[in-house]
Amino acid sequence: MLVSHVHVDPQWIDMNGHVSDRNYAKVFSDAEVAFLERVGVNSAYRLERGGYVYTVENHLTFLQEMLLGDKMQISVGVVDFSESAIHLSFEMRNNVGELCAHHETLLLHVRKNASNTPKVTKFDRDILENIMRVERSLGRVANSRFCRKPIGIRR
Repeated sequence: MLVSHVHVDPQWIDMNGHVSDRNYAKVFSDAEVAFLERVGVNSAYRLERGGYVYTVENHLTFLQEMLLGDKMQISVGVVDFSESAIHLSFEMRNNVGELCAHHETLLLHVRKNASNTPKVTKFDRDILENIMRVERSLGRVANSRFCRKPIGIRR
């Protein structure tokens, strides 16, 4: 599912002549928000129902440079989900459809108690149903060469 398309901002270009890593992270974070809003986790959900989503893990893989003039197209797929967590896979493609970056993230649903301490809780039923609808529509990301990959120096 396409969740966003963004033109590379000239301020994102680093001294190497391509988009800096921090801006990839921002674009993917914005794409996470866009996905969450599509399934109903928006500001009204947070304010009226007290549900929040916290990121517990991210893995960003750089595959090809994004340059000034490029348009980033970000799509998302569901890797897995439970009543309180969702594992997502995002792909960033350039103008000609080449895969330039991959972002994998694990998000947890939380509610805060009276002392503002977050505790992992189940998604509200309608949110979970929306996530299931997306999964049924798109299928699960099952064979991504980038998901569930350990990080480290390979010897």
